Amino acid sequence: MSKILVTGATGTIGGAVLEALLVAGAEVRVGVRNTDKAVALRDRGAETVTFDYDRPETLEEAMRGASTLFLLTPLAEDPVPYARLALQAAKQAGIQHVVRLSVVGADANGIGPGRHHGVCDELIKESGLGWTLLAPTFFQDNVLNYTGGSIQRDNAFYGAAGDGKISYVSARDIGEVGAKVLMAPQDHAGQTYVLTGPEALSENEVAQILSGIVGRDIHYVNLSPEQYAGGMRSNGLPEWLIKDLLDLEQIKANGWAEAVAHDVEKVLGRPALRMKDYLATQKARLA
Repeated sequence: MSKILVTGATGTIGGAVLEALLVAGAEVRVGVRNTDKAVALRDRGAETVTFDYDRPETLEEAMRGASTLFLLTPLAEDPVPYARLALQAAKQAGIQHVVRLSVVGADANGIGPGRHHGVCDELIKESGLGWTLLAPTFFQDNVLNYTGGSIQRDNAFYGAAGDGKISYVSARDIGEVGAKVLMAPQDHAGQTYVLTGPEALSENEVAQILSGIVGRDIHYVNLSPEQYAGGMRSNGLPEWLIKDLLDLEQIKANGWAEAVAHDVEKVLGRPALRMKDYLATQKARLA
């Protein structure tokens, strides 16, 4: 089996991809900014190498000897330059296939992070490298990653999504799809996989599920965009990120993340994880 380089492995999705690859026994190399902070990954059997966009020379070196790349660009005001650097290094290092984390509805003329993803998707298609795109909707995991504190503190979580429905998908499913593609990229060349859960839920319906799991009333509090932005400013978020997050709430509110796709089941041969089943595994975090 050829060597696979995984970027973003210390985050939610990159970590899920790495976990699935390790469970499957793949030969994995992990690119991180600081290898001294990746001891746990080495202990799991992954080779660790320096991969730092602020030091472009490390990118090609990290990729050399690998044939397949999982590319996750960092959260930034404009991730396009990072994608360009990574693709240039991939070509120089002899990478044959790139699996890139995009988003559902990526469009260079769209709103929110999707506009940058749309540009990056075009770059990879024009690169001359083999490619596969993973286009997930909103992550089930982020319901707790971003709002778990307020659920514990206030028995509530906040947003500006109105009654819009969202086909939330689990990081575990994204990770397993990513691993499957990375281990046999030739079977998935030129494909864009839209990754969603098996149902679309409003935030109020998510609150009802949470209430049933934790045994107390959890409420979704819908805010105006101005109120939601004010809360983010009070927490010190930069203006570009506030705008992106407001755009994401608009996507939810307008029902643009409601459609259910079946690519998770197509690739994995099993249904995607339901929100209820994911949250049940996280009950201890909500106590």
